[in-house]
Amino acid sequence: MALPTLILPFPTPSSTAAHMLLAMAHEDKAGTKLMPSQLYIDLMIMIKNAYFCVAKAKVDDPIGKFFLILLGTDRLEDIFGILRTMVGNDSTLDLLQLILRLGGTTEVSAILANHPEWDRSPRRLKLPAVSKDGMAIHKDVDHIKPSAWKGNVYVSEVNLQTCWMRGRQKVKEVPRLDEVLKKIEAQNNLSINILQPFGMDIVHAARAADDVRLELCFE
Repeated sequence: MALPTLILPFPTPSSTAAHMLLAMAHEDKAGTKLMPSQLYIDLMIMIKNAYFCVAKAKVDDPIGKFFLILLGTDRLEDIFGILRTMVGNDSTLDLLQLILRLGGTTEVSAILANHPEWDRSPRRLKLPAVSKDGMAIHKDVDHIKPSAWKGNVYVSEVNLQTCWMRGRQKVKEVPRLDEVLKKIEAQNNLSINILQPFGMDIVHAARAADDVRLELCFE
């Protein structure tokens, strides 16, 4: 299985997703019929976070690299895995052991990030996973690391405004959603944005009785 390629401008798909989600929320006044407010908020905050992190990286290290995958919890899982291997046969940590070893764990994680060729999986995990079609799944698919990504990841070559506008242009390939966005834009209502799809703050607003959390829908 081929690994995904990260090419610039990589925030563009995030912009496309945000515009499509905003349009779907407005279409036929779907609102919470589309998805619970909390799920909508989580998705939009994730997209906002990607743009904010790239912007901060451009200020902090203008010629540096930025890997979007590092915004998730994967690195935290790696640290936890290293932490457990440091304990030895006593894999159950108490609070004191956690405090004493967490600093060393962070150093090990930083070393492996700088030298990915030193990072080797345990032998017992080398048996490749197989899809239902019988194809071997690449070992890096579950935990994708910077060493597995290819392409241009330099923040100096990212123009976030262009990425955002290109994301909006991509929605034109879906005429139904593009028409909804045109109606929103025609209103020229500055209070409407990705976190205020109907012009009101939904992050801190009270939830309606039918606006349930996603996991409750499957109970």
